[in-house]
Amino acid sequence: MKNALDTLLSEHERITGERIVLALFRSTAGADPAQKATELFNAWQLNSSLTRGNSVLLVFFWKEREAHIEIGYGMEAVLPEKEAERIISEFLIRDLDSSGPNRALGLTVFELLRTLESPLVKSGEAERALRSAGFQGPWAPAPRQPLWLWILGFAASGGLLLFTLYWLTSAEVHFSRYGNFRLRPWELGNWKKPLIRLGILRSKSPRPEHLGTGGGTHGNW
Repeated sequence: MKNALDTLLSEHERITGERIVLALFRSTAGADPAQKATELFNAWQLNSSLTRGNSVLLVFFWKEREAHIEIGYGMEAVLPEKEAERIISEFLIRDLDSSGPNRALGLTVFELLRTLESPLVKSGEAERALRSAGFQGPWAPAPRQPLWLWILGFAASGGLLLFTLYWLTSAEVHFSRYGNFRLRPWELGNWKKPLIRLGILRSKSPRPEHLGTGGGTHGNW
């Protein structure tokens, strides 16, 4: 995928004079992502008169999963800051979580080229190059999971946990002078018993009863 992206961006620059640079780092090493991107943009002279400001720099930090796009003054009209932020959040970050780095980077570069109205997108060359490099799936970001689906998942997990606790504790019957009864997981202290049964917690050893001959009420129900 890396070679296909390099070739695609070089061809776009040859045809249009617009330079798109993709910089990947393992981590920010404690630096601010936006500041790091600005420093690289200036150090590589991407906003100088040599490029006429027709440059875009996409910086991504793997560990922090953060990205930033620097835009040259010659590209601000066709790639506004809000559009750059949308591409990062909807194409790069979202697809990275659902599909992995190769598809996320390929999709992000394709969306950048499409936004810039690259001739490589119009001719289909960009799509063919990425497909040949292993890109799969549609040219759209992964759908966002609706909020109700998350709530339903949490509710189902909570219900399953409560049922499991009930099943583990309901099998245990206790007897008293008032009759027998079963423990319920929602009663105070009962949540420890299934954990003890599974070996996660250790039960406290019972205190030895007094064995003297004097009067007492040990075990009196």
